[in-house]
Amino acid sequence: TRSSRTRKLTDTAGLKPTGLVPIAEDDDGDEDYMYNCRTNGRGGSRGCLADRWNARLEELANYKTEHGHCNVPQDHGSLGRWVDKQRIKRSTLSEGRVQALDGIGFTWDPHDEAWNARFEELANYKTEHGDCDVPWNHGTPLYKWVKKQQKRKNKLSKGRVEALNELGFTWKL
Repeated sequence: TRSSRTRKLTDTAGLKPTGLVPIAEDDDGDEDYMYNCRTNGRGGSRGCLADRWNARLEELANYKTEHGHCNVPQDHGSLGRWVDKQRIKRSTLSEGRVQALDGIGFTWDPHDEAWNARFEELANYKTEHGDCDVPWNHGTPLYKWVKKQQKRKNKLSKGRVEALNELGFTWKL
């Protein structure tokens, strides 16, 4: 029997929750899971951790719908702090949670995403102009990014250097 401190868990990402015990199988073959909630000492539930995680995931999905990305600033309240924690805890997150975050287009490293966006911008520039020599007056952010790559060639990853070389990047300053 179910106690008042036990609730059925619904996984909003459509994935089986991890660390929970299946208690029954429905007619459609799906398993039901139970999760024991902690109480706050007054008989009320503080909420299931898995339910709260799924609620944050849904909040992040709504943020992405509104803003077009999952890079919530850390100072954007509790959602920003939650996003930062997911990045930090990636290696300890369950496979289901990683898949759920990947499924909504979560960015694990916002610096990589920014680099890739500038690289794509440079590729578009090359398509339009035939080279990667961005003049200073074309667009300050792209010009600055190109100069930064030229200065940091020895510090860039091998993959980034190869990608720039394949694009026909000019390393001269």
